[in-house]
Amino acid sequence: MPGSGRILMPLYQEQGEEGFFLMREFHPFWLRLSWALRRVGADRVALRLPGVRRHPDSSDAVLVNKRVARWYAVEIFHLLGFRMHEDAGSEVLLRRRRFDEASLVETGPLPESLTNGRPDVGVPR
Repeated sequence: MPGSGRILMPLYQEQGEEGFFLMREFHPFWLRLSWALRRVGADRVALRLPGVRRHPDSSDAVLVNKRVARWYAVEIFHLLGFRMHEDAGSEVLLRRRRFDEASLVETGPLPESLTNGRPDVGVPR
């Protein structure tokens, strides 16, 4: 799968284990949008979309029917904090990491790089 990007290698990996991540740049707009969607709890609304249902065994996972939600399903759920995905036949399984939940996002301010120099943005009221 050819493409451009940067390689990120973990600093602390065991000797002899080959592990790395391929990184690519993206516009800060997407970080702001993701933060805003998580803050308002948009993941709860996403569960009401056609073809989307909560995984029966995990509250941190959803199943998305590939025939119903054909376009950008993985990308949309990435914005909502779901990271890991795997093909589950006619569905895609997406999981959210426990520490990415919206309630935890609300407890802290946005990083300075995302606030455009405005210290009041992202501070809980």
